[in-house]
This record gives sequence, structure tokens and C-alpha cells, in this order.
Amino acid sequence: MNLVVIDNSTFDNGALAQDRSLHPHAIHANSVHNMVIQILARLRNRGDTIGNLVIWGHGVPGVQGMGTGMDLNHPVTNRSRVIALDGGGRLVNQDELSRLCGKFSQGALVELHGCSVGAHRRGHELLLRLSDLWGVAVEGDTASQPSDRANRFFSGPVVQAYHPQPGQSAQWRLVQRH
Repeated sequence: MNLVVIDNSTFDNGALAQDRSLHPHAIHANSVHNMVIQILARLRNRGDTIGNLVIWGHGVPGVQGMGTGMDLNHPVTNRSRVIALDGGGRLVNQDELSRLCGKFSQGALVELHGCSVGAHRRGHELLLRLSDLWGVAVEGDTASQPSDRANRFFSGPVVQAYHPQPGQSAQWRLVQRH
């Protein structure tokens, strides 16, 4: 099952509204907890798994918003609304996100569509942690997301965290996606 999740914040520059119009059946979430609950609800039937999970929201290197809208300046005080690493390199909301473990199909892909989420060391670390947690490939853009979202999903090089062999820790690489 392929799922699209979109940040439901109204604090936006029009990008999230455009995403919602392009994906009318998407999950609209206002926090990481709310996102996970709705994903699990979509997996109603025994054996349902996630093939591709596409998450749209605002972002900065190493931080994917989910309910923050454009207010990513205070992720420490608004931890329930971000997919990120804390100052010690631990995954924020890991307990919540771990509820999705075992829910992905073999070869599943998670795409984080927030501006520059996969950029710099912090972005690479976030993708690696999520890939290790879920056991699937996780991608994030290294540049601002394109304004022409109807025809293009990534604007620049994409960082992908993946597992070269089952049971090995995730590694990262640059891939081209459009």
C-alpha cells in the first residue's frame, strides 16, 4: 500500500495547500503521533504493509516537520511535531515512529519531502537513523523542494539511506530522482 502524509498546518506559504490538492486521499497529520495513528488505521487488513510512504511538510537539514508548518525554528519546544534528531543524536519521537516497525513491505521506500531534509551531516544522520529503525530505504532532498510539485518531486540530488545487506547498518548515497 502506498501512502502519502501531508503536514496539516495552516502556517504555510502555499506549498502544503498545493500538496493537499495534488493528493486528495492523503493523510493530513498535525503531529508525529497523529501521523502514526492514521497510517496504522489505513493498514486495517491483516497483512497490509506499506510499499512507499511519502511525507510532505516543511523542513531544514535533519528536520522534517509534521504539524509545524513553516515554524521549524523551535523544534526543541515542539518535539511532537518533528521527525528529527535531538542534540545527542537520538531520534526524536522514536517510540512513536517505532510503532511502524514491521509494517513495511520488502523493498519499501520512505520519501521525506521537506526542503533540504537530507542535506548536510545532520540530514544524512536522520535518514540513517530512520532507515535503521524501519529497515527500509529512506530518502530526503538536499535542496529546496520544487514549486512545480505536480510534475517534479525532488529538486536536487537526493540522499538515500539504505541497507546494502540484510542485517547491516544503513549507509547513505546520492541518487537522482525527479
